[in-house]
Amino acid sequence: MEKRRGFLLFLSMSAIAMLIVSLVAACGSKSDKSNTNASVSYTSTDQAAKSGSSANAAVDLSQSMNDAAAGLGTDSNPTAYNAPGVNSSADTASLSAIDPQLKSLADGMIGQMKSTIVADAVAKARAMRSAHLASAPSATSLTIHGFCVDGVGTFTITGSDSSTVTYKEYTVDIVLNACPDSTSAIHSVSSGTIHVYEKELNDNSSVNRHATIDLTALDYNGAALTKTKKAKGDFNADESGSLTSRTGTNSANGSYSETIPVTGGEQVGTFYFTNLSGAWTWNLASSVKTVSNTLNGSFGLNVTSPSGSLKLDIALANLQDRVRHNDIGSLLGSRDRWINCSITITWTPDLSAYGCIGGTTTFTTAEATPLHYSIPASKCPATGTLVINNATIIFGNPIVVKVGNDQTTFASCAEMDHNGLCGGNN
Repeated sequence: MEKRRGFLLFLSMSAIAMLIVSLVAACGSKSDKSNTNASVSYTSTDQAAKSGSSANAAVDLSQSMNDAAAGLGTDSNPTAYNAPGVNSSADTASLSAIDPQLKSLADGMIGQMKSTIVADAVAKARAMRSAHLASAPSATSLTIHGFCVDGVGTFTITGSDSSTVTYKEYTVDIVLNACPDSTSAIHSVSSGTIHVYEKELNDNSSVNRHATIDLTALDYNGAALTKTKKAKGDFNADESGSLTSRTGTNSANGSYSETIPVTGGEQVGTFYFTNLSGAWTWNLASSVKTVSNTLNGSFGLNVTSPSGSLKLDIALANLQDRVRHNDIGSLLGSRDRWINCSITITWTPDLSAYGCIGGTTTFTTAEATPLHYSIPASKCPATGTLVINNATIIFGNPIVVKVGNDQTTFASCAEMDHNGLCGGNN
């Protein structure tokens, strides 16, 4: 029977938030409202079609980021009990439908969390446990030091295991000091800390997790510094219940930034997530699994350079997201999804003249007409109706988009693709 395992961190929370943005942001279109709390009003089916074209972007981000975060706990777990699985097919390609820069920064954070240096360090944290037990079976804590690559850079790993007969509990701290990932001309040098804590009752009725990262990586081409990357975050997840019914809460704060030299100074791009919090329930009855989330907080993108600055902020207020998995035994079946909430998008400065919509958008999925995915891996609903303020998208073959008396049909979700929140025609 399947367990809900792994860090439910900002990865899953911000991913659902990005799903909403991809559903409601009218890309490549002008709006009468920007940077206010006023309701967004679509003026054409093209706007509404583009707003609904990337509903699966968040799913890809969620899996990719969750894989990266889960690895921090999985490979550094000194007790080596079951850990979250990794889906190697996950990718962030569809994030470009939200914003290409956001995709780039999300890829950067994933890359830093899964870099060779980090992977080596957390793998050593796990391997050192078995080696230490061989020489000191009764030990509950240990520390190891070593060089990173060919005697260059150092790492320190400290671990403690407080497990008892009723629960498993461990803490791992990793310190990297100027660790290069290779000796080639193009290389990266990492410094910083990783902290992982987990406590789980043996019957899985209660799990508490905490992880922090504070990592800086300097990219070089020979002696020339080409990029400075910084990832910092604090993630918490608690869950309890049985194998068929569980509840949990999550919280996260953090950011990832990239700094590159440009004419006249530096350009800094930052992906941030602030006071993201979520409450979820998970129920398994026969072959039907339902996961519900209620989310709050904000996330966004901030870019500064000598020529100016740009900020995109997405605020969530009691975002309700529910997914029902209609599995058949061990085979994955269809999915039904309901999304109901409002979000507020703010651009600084006001970019409405360039087709960047700001303001509040309300979206509704009626109980009788959920977004239905007949094939589990599908990125486009086969049926279902999504209402986005004054627009309606009816999924089917073809897809019908309505705004007032204006109606347009599309052969597929791919026809509604666009190049980001501000891409396309103005």
